[in-house]
Amino acid sequence: MTLLEHLSSIKDPRSVSGRRIQLPEFLAISILSYICGNIGYRGISRFGKDNYQLFQKEFELKHPMPSHETVRQIFNSIDVDSFINCFNDWALSLYPKNKFSWICGDGKALASTVDKSLPKFQKFEAVLSLFCQESELTLYIEKYSNEKKSEIFVLQDISEIFKCENSIITLDALHTQKKH
Repeated sequence: MTLLEHLSSIKDPRSVSGRRIQLPEFLAISILSYICGNIGYRGISRFGKDNYQLFQKEFELKHPMPSHETVRQIFNSIDVDSFINCFNDWALSLYPKNKFSWICGDGKALASTVDKSLPKFQKFEAVLSLFCQESELTLYIEKYSNEKKSEIFVLQDISEIFKCENSIITLDALHTQKKH
């Protein structure tokens, strides 16, 4: 399945009457924008407008890319978990399971998600990702809150789902604890 076919599985939360661009096409343009270095709502909107003729031909668009405010509203209304699941399904479909590969795993805190600033009570959202060096693709992403789970337990959950036969996974020192 193509990325666009995978993105079609995400439920569009917007009202049918006001849609000027379909959600799968919008998300595909947003992903391409990010890959090309256009980060943020304004960057995505500008990228879509600058490349409108190409996208109009490829996706048969009837309207130009929405404004940065509409881009923000669309992203804020999408179910993040279904988007991550969709991405993981697509990325794993590209992974050659019978070929030896090096996979790097690492967790990162998401900027601007800190809830309480005191170190003892600090709460933030984070993402653990697995990256394949040969394909240069992120193969799997898992979102978690440090208040509920640690990176160690998230990686253990992923290892149950993501079978890495013929692969070596490299991790940081955090995962060398004896109890786990």
